[in-house]
Amino acid sequence: MVRISWGYDHNGCYNHLKCLGHAGYGERGTDIVCSAISVLTHTTILAMEQILGLELKLQVDAETGLIDCKWVNKPELTDKVELLIKTMLLGLNEIKCQYPEHLSLGEAEV
Repeated sequence: MVRISWGYDHNGCYNHLKCLGHAGYGERGTDIVCSAISVLTHTTILAMEQILGLELKLQVDAETGLIDCKWVNKPELTDKVELLIKTMLLGLNEIKCQYPEHLSLGEAEV
């Protein structure tokens, strides 16, 4: 199962995204659930970095399925980051509705 969580800074703005695990829906390399999750998360992270210009602290481990992404918010970009994250979560929630045994979503515990 892939577990995705997110966190907020002291102003209530997104500042952390973490994915861990593998979907286990299909064989490694051909798992459509894992692929869909990867496309949404990777595109969101790329957009934050390459389009918005945020400096990301990124830790990735393909073996465990870890993507740990943290950033410091810039006030002028907060609304754009929120739009990106909420759009990603919209897509992930649809995947979770169709494949609930393979994806877990939730806010990170503080």
